[in-house]
Amino acid sequence: MKPEELIDIIRSGRKEGEDIRNMEFLIEQFPYFATARTVYLKMLHDSGHSAYPEKLKHNTIYIPNHKQFYRFLNNLLSDWNEIGNPVFKPEPVAIELLEDGEEEKKVVPATTFYQLENEFPEEEFLPIDAIANEWLSRKKQKEERKDSLIDRFIQEEPSMPKITEENPDIPVVTEPVTGEKPEFFSETLAKIYVRQQLYDKAIATYLKLSLKYPEKSVYFAVQIEKIKEKINNNKN
Repeated sequence: MKPEELIDIIRSGRKEGEDIRNMEFLIEQFPYFATARTVYLKMLHDSGHSAYPEKLKHNTIYIPNHKQFYRFLNNLLSDWNEIGNPVFKPEPVAIELLEDGEEEKKVVPATTFYQLENEFPEEEFLPIDAIANEWLSRKKQKEERKDSLIDRFIQEEPSMPKITEENPDIPVVTEPVTGEKPEFFSETLAKIYVRQQLYDKAIATYLKLSLKYPEKSVYFAVQIEKIKEKINNNKN
């Protein structure tokens, strides 16, 4: 089909069987030609063709502007240009002319100033100094509680009871299991061994600590010497 023939069908509104078949052939050649599908459906609609409902479902998915298609289908478009696109005639709008000497009135939107004070009253805001002082006060209280617990522990000086044959029920700290993490060999554990007179275990613990913390190796060496002195004193 030549472009002139398509334009003639659009202008004349022909809907004969041969024209419908020609439109179907054109759509087969150019399946994405939305104007051809629009005119084809219009021809089926106006002729009362029985295949119109089914063809409508299949072809409308290729038509981008369904609102414009509806207007064309129901003869709501005023005119069509030469290439088959709708031409809308603008509706007349009444324009009031200003008389001589009359100035145009500019509409200035009213500006509403909204202040945060309206949403958040001033008395609800806390000064920065007050917030800082409160935070420092709470921090100081926590530190004081911590220090008091440490001081009380030092004053009480809890000691481990010495294990003798008379009180065998007191649990004895056993050797750490194989594969236990090095951090468990703490200085506290070494001191417990000393109080229980498990000097060999205490020395072994200090040696492991010395390897783990070389910067404190001198301190641990001094502790080991003290333990050796206790061992010698007990022998004497």
